[in-house]
Amino acid sequence: MGRYSREKKPLTISQMKVQIEKIETRLETEALKFSEEKKLRDQIKSMKKEIKKEEHINSINNEI
Repeated sequence: MGRYSREKKPLTISQMKVQIEKIETRLETEALKFSEEKKLRDQIKSMKKEIKKEEHINSINNEI
């Protein structure tokens, strides 16, 4: 997994989804500079890619 928690443990898919929800709420409720908003949107995009990759790996492992 590419994302890590504060304890340097890889984040689970569900933890990444929770993080995405928190970031999306922040984007909707706070007035942010464009550069900060872009950075957060890039983080969301990156986490969604990571989730998709991990789900694909999990599905392959379940088939074995």
